[in-house]
Amino acid sequence: MENCFHDIKSVYVQCDLARKHRCGGTVTETAFIPKQLAHKGANLRIRINGKWEEGWVVTFVGSERVGVPDVQRTIRVHRKHTGDSLPKRPPEKIVSDMQEWYR
Repeated sequence: MENCFHDIKSVYVQCDLARKHRCGGTVTETAFIPKQLAHKGANLRIRINGKWEEGWVVTFVGSERVGVPDVQRTIRVHRKHTGDSLPKRPPEKIVSDMQEWYR
């Protein structure tokens, strides 16, 4: 299987992060963060959709990984191995094929 990780030299840890919401609730995220920052109770500033947000606290530290998963590459590899990446036929071609099969 192809390598689905960026930056192979770095070690990352999957962590649960939480912060207080302005309405009084708690917002949670799961993220891969560098190992040196992955300590329960650590306060972090993370970037979500290109915008930096402060006040995130590490609530759970999971397992280590070398590199961060490249989600887009993982999807491409999955599609390649399952045949989902094959070109789709136009609907009119599907109908004409079905009509031929039933003749």
